[in-house]
Amino acid sequence: MLNTTNYPVWPFVGLIFAVVTLARLAYKKSAKELLYNPDFLLSIGLPFYMLHQFEEHGYDIYGRRFHFLQEFCTFLSLGSGPCPLNAFFIFAVNVIGVWSCYVFGIFAGRKYPAVGACGLALMLLNGFIHLRMFVISHDYNSGLLTSVVLFIPISLWGFYTLYQLKYLDAKQIVFSLVIGVLMHAGIFVSLKLPVHENLIFASLSLLGVLPCLGFLFPNKNKNF
Repeated sequence: MLNTTNYPVWPFVGLIFAVVTLARLAYKKSAKELLYNPDFLLSIGLPFYMLHQFEEHGYDIYGRRFHFLQEFCTFLSLGSGPCPLNAFFIFAVNVIGVWSCYVFGIFAGRKYPAVGACGLALMLLNGFIHLRMFVISHDYNSGLLTSVVLFIPISLWGFYTLYQLKYLDAKQIVFSLVIGVLMHAGIFVSLKLPVHENLIFASLSLLGVLPCLGFLFPNKNKNF
């Protein structure tokens, strides 16, 4: 087993990046300019997701450190037995899988908006997972606040605006949602793998590459 002692430091790295990125954007442009900017909508998922990850794996609103791991094991009804989740798995999902997904979207930009739209789908679906956990438990879970305040409204706005601006069509939106479902399903499948870091790393790396299938759907908007 690898030494995972230092892995929980990554949420703080993400938090710093998110705060600096959002502060720079807020300094340069107004909220209205950003909310109708395709480049912003296709790339903003990364810093917002980092804020969400900090609530999950840094400190939640009750000041609990790295608490989502315990909550998710309970949600999966694994609280009474050994939980397959560990610090490395959480690191692999969030950094290898999630961050890479958004990096691909940033590089694809408005020329291949279906890639970036996968990031919006990831936020939307993850937000609903946190809501489902809340409905079942009737209690706060680490990540719920950012899901309700950021993930669900921003992803819905992004899909709506990009569709209205003709950067996304119905086929591309469905594609991104399917990729989002596959990425989440892949995480659950990865839990069934033997507890070996190399297998987890490889499987979650493949999940992070799935949005690249969006390169098959170039932007048809001639004014991009």
